[in-house]
Amino acid sequence: MVLGNYNNNPWSIDITEVTNKQYEDWLGKGPKTEDQNNANCIQKNNEFDNSCDNITPNKNPNHPVTCIDWCDAVAYCEAVGKRLCGKISGSETSWLGVNNVAESQWFAACTSGDPSKYTLPCGEGHHNCNCNLHTTDTREAARNNECASSSGVFDLIGNAAEWEACCTVVSDRVCRIRGGSYDSDDVPSVSCAHEDQMPYMTRSPNIGFRCCKGPNYPIENP
Repeated sequence: MVLGNYNNNPWSIDITEVTNKQYEDWLGKGPKTEDQNNANCIQKNNEFDNSCDNITPNKNPNHPVTCIDWCDAVAYCEAVGKRLCGKISGSETSWLGVNNVAESQWFAACTSGDPSKYTLPCGEGHHNCNCNLHTTDTREAARNNECASSSGVFDLIGNAAEWEACCTVVSDRVCRIRGGSYDSDDVPSVSCAHEDQMPYMTRSPNIGFRCCKGPNYPIENP
């Protein structure tokens, strides 16, 4: 879904979160961790399996893939010719630019470029866009048209929270997670501006991701 351009170079965002089927198809091709390009991942990320300690994520093929760390998300998106959603100009979103529609691809998509009108993907005057919030599990991607942005991008709120290419280093490298998940509290606790932060090697049954494409610049290592 093409949403904008940077210097006349278009960028786009996937209309759904990456599904179990899409991710398993990639795993079936035998990706190698030594082929990772991100310097923050080469020494730390030694497997791509979508698994969590002592927890079995929902593996329905049409549900969003979860139990994915930030490096897994980066590697998958690069492998399919895209990138983990980040800065519109092509690098990682700056830590303070996370809710700037001129900088963050994810935030621009969720708000349709107008955060004063779209605090939620479906716009003002709606309780929660009927998104998958305050439940016990993920659901199929693109299942509910009510939980879509005006541009037709699904589940930017709820279902699986989404890694963003927006990271910083405190005692360890932490990255932003956008949109809340199925077990998040209902609106107004979750909105397009809502974000959490987790260590980038975290794997959780409520965290997944989606990919963006363009404007044909790789993610830079900060």
